[in-house]
Amino acid sequence: MATSITIGTSIESEFISSRLGKDFNILQNEGINIMMERNCLGDYTVLDCSLKELPIPEHEMILKHYVANAISDFILTQWEHLILKKITKLQYYYLTKDEKENVLNKARNILETVAKPGKDDYLLYRLNRKSKILHTVLDYLSQDDTINIDGFVNFRLQDYIEDLHHVIEQAVDELMMEKEYQEFIMLLKYFVDIQEPRLEKVHVLLLPTGSFKLFDDNNKSINSQCLEGCIVEMIDNEINYEDLLISALITIAPKEIVLHIPEPFKAGSSVKTIQGVFGERLVICNGCSRCTQKNRNSH
Repeated sequence: MATSITIGTSIESEFISSRLGKDFNILQNEGINIMMERNCLGDYTVLDCSLKELPIPEHEMILKHYVANAISDFILTQWEHLILKKITKLQYYYLTKDEKENVLNKARNILETVAKPGKDDYLLYRLNRKSKILHTVLDYLSQDDTINIDGFVNFRLQDYIEDLHHVIEQAVDELMMEKEYQEFIMLLKYFVDIQEPRLEKVHVLLLPTGSFKLFDDNNKSINSQCLEGCIVEMIDNEINYEDLLISALITIAPKEIVLHIPEPFKAGSSVKTIQGVFGERLVICNGCSRCTQKNRNSH
């Protein structure tokens, strides 16, 4: 078994050298003395980590595990972003600079929140990713005492890189869906802008069931005549109430919409869409008689 391990890397080495320095100080307090020497060879930084005493099998194993652990964290914290960036640049070259940056932000967010809802789930997911890298590094170091991290990442971590390809693919899908949504909102805004308002003001009461009620400013229910052209023939359990509401409001094209959202009911996606289409025409009620329990339970 090796009494020394040599690490080479082309990217900023401060993280791994600082990490190993702290780890080796801890080991020194436990009677295991490891010397680390740092040298530069062109664009590469080389770290030589070696036991000072005569080799003891247990100490050699500890050295290998500490080095492998530091390398694994180094790859996760320093290399991962570079890999994501490279995948985006090569595979999605047709995206604009801003779109690529958006994709990278989404990819990092996916990696950080992939195991919602608990933070513990995320930590478990990260540990699982690290575990795969760690085992691969340990397997490598069992056969070789010199590791070039650049080559190791490119040729020994194909499964890990493939996982990052999938993350970027998911991020690009999210970007495309957002673009399609914005184009859809712009189209709906156009339909609203070219129509004459049928009513000055419409009150919308959102119900916990997902359905809604429409009232005029005199608290009268808006009847089907005012919604002519917005007839949807669906079985009750197949009705998409959000689409129906947006269609109704576009048909009426009111100058002002007052949105009533009884607590604890939340309607994030509906509100977002209405805000996108109607902009300043939308007012969200802070609480009134239409938002009471009585109105909320009536059908």
